Amino acid sequence: KRDDVELCDGADLGGATCASVLGSGATGSITCFSYCGLDTSGCTAPLANGDLSGMQPGAVWPMWRGGTFHTARSSISLPKKLKAGWTYTAGAVRGHAVVAADGTIYFGTSDKKLYAVSSKGVPKWSYATSGALEGTPAIASDGSVLVVSRDGSLYAGNPGSGSKKWSYPIGAASNASPAIGPGGVAYFTAEDGTV
Repeated sequence: KRDDVELCDGADLGGATCASVLGSGATGSITCFSYCGLDTSGCTAPLANGDLSGMQPGAVWPMWRGGTFHTARSSISLPKKLKAGWTYTAGAVRGHAVVAADGTIYFGTSDKKLYAVSSKGVPKWSYATSGALEGTPAIASDGSVLVVSRDGSLYAGNPGSGSKKWSYPIGAASNASPAIGPGGVAYFTAEDGTV
């Protein structure tokens, strides 16, 4: 039997369906992992990564776990065997990389920099902030690269030059990954508990 902290227990799914977890239009079957979490791998969602209208059109992976549903699923098919085509050395990466429509890869590091690297591994630019960048950036609909810094600010970087478009003081350190919702609104948390 399911308790208050479990999402499911065996056949008891707590009323969860593909549609209730992944959004309307999702079909298929949901099951329960042995650790009492919901397994949605049997589900198919019309928008596998949610509503991407606030993010860059055509971006391959515009934010943490791919989109607003955070499914970490992609419609891109990969070969069974992969090999590294190149490597790039930077400060420690705590978050994940995002990939823009043109193939540019953006990531933040503990050395307080936001990096842009081409799909061929060629550095495009880096932008320094006053704090470590421990979350995953997000790519807005206009191509701006949003990243939250431990210096207590949300930054928007110009995708072409890496220059700062704007910054917004959030009043507390954060290691969050911004989520961009419909209409381009960025959501994230700070360590003082604010959203």
